Amino acid sequence: MFKDLIKLAGRRKLKLTSACMLHVISCALAIIPFYLIYLLFLQIFSFNPDETRIWWILTLIPVVYVVMSVVLIYAYNISHVAAYQILYSVRIELGKKLSKLPLGFFNEKNTGELKTIMNENVEMLEFFLAHHLPEMISTIFVPLFLGIFLFIMDWRMALASVLPVALAITVILLKSSGWSEMIDAYLSAQSEVNSTVVEYVQGIKVIKAFNHTAESFKKYEGSMAFWRDSVIKWSRQRAAPFTIYQGLITSTLAFIIPVGLLLYSRGMLAMETFLLFLIVGPIFGGLFMRIYEFLRYGMEEKECMDRINKIFATKNIDDKGKKEAEHFDITFKNVFFSYDDRNPVLNDINFYVPQGTRCALVGPSGAGKTTIARLIARFWDVNYGGIMIGGCDIRDLTLKNLLSYVSIVLQDPYLFNDTILQNIKIGNPEASMDEIVKVSKAARCHEFIEKLPDGYSTIVGEKGERLSGGEKQRISIARALLKDAPIIILDEATVFIDPENESLIQDAISNLTRNKTVLAIAHKLYTITNADQILVLKEGKIVERGSYEDLMDYNGSFREMWDTHVSILDWEIKRCD
Repeated sequence: MFKDLIKLAGRRKLKLTSACMLHVISCALAIIPFYLIYLLFLQIFSFNPDETRIWWILTLIPVVYVVMSVVLIYAYNISHVAAYQILYSVRIELGKKLSKLPLGFFNEKNTGELKTIMNENVEMLEFFLAHHLPEMISTIFVPLFLGIFLFIMDWRMALASVLPVALAITVILLKSSGWSEMIDAYLSAQSEVNSTVVEYVQGIKVIKAFNHTAESFKKYEGSMAFWRDSVIKWSRQRAAPFTIYQGLITSTLAFIIPVGLLLYSRGMLAMETFLLFLIVGPIFGGLFMRIYEFLRYGMEEKECMDRINKIFATKNIDDKGKKEAEHFDITFKNVFFSYDDRNPVLNDINFYVPQGTRCALVGPSGAGKTTIARLIARFWDVNYGGIMIGGCDIRDLTLKNLLSYVSIVLQDPYLFNDTILQNIKIGNPEASMDEIVKVSKAARCHEFIEKLPDGYSTIVGEKGERLSGGEKQRISIARALLKDAPIIILDEATVFIDPENESLIQDAISNLTRNKTVLAIAHKLYTITNADQILVLKEGKIVERGSYEDLMDYNGSFREMWDTHVSILDWEIKRCD
């Protein structure tokens, strides 16, 4: 963990080192008052006390504490500044790392888990750097310096002071097995709680609208109960060893007093030394009170560091390509793909989409349609085979160029909590207002935007919650129009849209896809009857291909899907008299 933190510290290593050195100095200063107390006892128990010397000693004790406090203030100030700078760097580096990961990584990680890592887990590093690290130095060096001082004063009494602490530490070490697993379970429960909270809060409108409050709350409550049980289990597991540990390190007087009385009664120990140990012994034991806490927090902080490192260790998408595509046809050649190297999702996929034509993917859920679409944008890389754009393997293209060639319109578009203008400008940050209005009109959203109180400056809310589904979809199409990419991927772009909005969105899509290479995933089969070719997928294989007319004449899977589709459209509610 220290190695990882030093690596993350970067240019702040000097500040951290300086803070640690200042804490070591403060630890050394903390021993001086005890020596001054010993000198005070020597004066008090001498036959001819030096009153001036006594007053000097009494004056020096608070002066030492003042100097020690000043050193600690500087040390904590430096460590806090360094900690927050390191946290800033870690979060920036995590953000950069996420931008370099395959897009499929974010399908595998839920929002709550990533939020926990980037927020709570990173924040735990601040506790370590700004608080636990300095306090650990104090917990190590003050007892070390004080122990050396005690052994210099009297090794026998020092052994009596150290013995209960040694027994306490032995108990902790013997009982600490399994703590790492418990902390991992606790942090996993915390991630699950975050995910459930995000899901519950974001979905509360749908939950209430469909009267699923009880069921959703039950899931929410179950997640909270899992977290509660993890904490309780952890607390119960450490209750007994902690009680024994605390009892032993606070029992130093039970060892010091009998040993001291025995030695004093035999004339082998001076009274001033005995009194010194009676004062310093309990303080020495008390200094170890926090070791148990540091052991627990150290494991938790290490687990947090491990989770952060897992993201940093995740393999970046290979972006060593140097080529540019000169034309924009799409070719899948002998493509095999699986998410887990065991269960194949795509089996020997071969097809060709000429530039400027429209290809539709149809088939049951899980057939591999969305996987094909996302492989084009390199959400993942294929296990075998190749995907070409303009004759170039997409792995030979620079990632920046590849993503500039492709626009994806999803069934549930994501809008940022910003203005409509800024959400559209994502397609082209350099676009003028005239260009934005032009694409908004083409996407059939200019009219409703103008009716909003603040027009294009209207804040859409988190994930566009202040807009309807159809309005969000049209804004996402305007964004794609502004990008003006030569390849368009439509992933169920109208599947959840009401009939009134659907006609507007179909017009917008027609504008978006004019003269483009289009790959469209569709469940509403009537939306792809004019496709140049239709690929029918089943269990990761292309089972049929051809135009709408060809497939209808073939009388196979597509014809069966079409008949089912038409029969559903013919459903109507009849009045029963």
